[in-house]
Amino acid sequence: MKDIIIKLGSKDSPVNLFFAFNLILVGILLLIFAIAQNRFFFFKNWATILYTSGIIIFVISTILAGIFPEDPKGYQETIKGKIYGIA
Repeated sequence: MKDIIIKLGSKDSPVNLFFAFNLILVGILLLIFAIAQNRFFFFKNWATILYTSGIIIFVISTILAGIFPEDPKGYQETIKGKIYGIA
């Protein structure tokens, strides 16, 4: 109850698998949303490309955060933990 949401993705969290699955699912659904919404734009200019690109960048980071768990508190940081932190 006292930790922040990022700690739910750590290896020691009891809801780690559910949290990771949820992040990957949200990422996939957002990717489908971004592609579908891009098809409905009547005019494709720099603003629509920037909008769609922003959603896709967020999708990539969401999926990466779901795949790579965060390192538990007190442990040495690993590559997976760094990827999670960046994502």
